[in-house]
Amino acid sequence: MTIEMTWTDAQLLLSVTNAPPRAAPPHPRAAGTGSGLLGMRERAAAAGGAAAHEPTHDGGFRVTVTLPADPSPIQELP
Repeated sequence: MTIEMTWTDAQLLLSVTNAPPRAAPPHPRAAGTGSGLLGMRERAAAAGGAAAHEPTHDGGFRVTVTLPADPSPIQELP
């Protein structure tokens, strides 16, 4: 796993990249019960930012969140 953080006067950029799995999981994954990627997107948007996700060219996965350096005001989540 690689975690990168870049802070400028305008924004904070966070990126988390996982390596590809070494082998396929032995059984299908069960449906998640958390907020997952949608929850990240909603929370980033509430702070005036954005979240995105994508597979990497080598079979891994990357999540990127961009937040303003001075989020004002932060919106209330439902």
